[in-house]
Amino acid sequence: MSANDEAPAGGNGGGPVETSSAIGPDNKTPNAPRKPLSNHEYLLAEMRLARTWADIWRNQIDTVGLALKSRWITPEKAVEELSNCPFFAPLVDGGGK
Repeated sequence: MSANDEAPAGGNGGGPVETSSAIGPDNKTPNAPRKPLSNHEYLLAEMRLARTWADIWRNQIDTVGLALKSRWITPEKAVEELSNCPFFAPLVDGGGK
């Protein structure tokens, strides 16, 4: 996505974004037929996707950690925020005293 394609801050410009599989990324030329991915290409694409998800979770962990360190959230809220994170497995039972 180029800088010209970005929606204004705070939303998508007031309406749904329409897309079409018949139009290419520049919204002018039709997409060329795609060739099937080889196993090698597919695995690399899956690895790029996994890396992206790991980056997203890393940013979430950093954000929750900063909020906890600054005492903006409670430890219980931090655990709740990261409860679905595949990289976060605290050794707490959630009961607290």
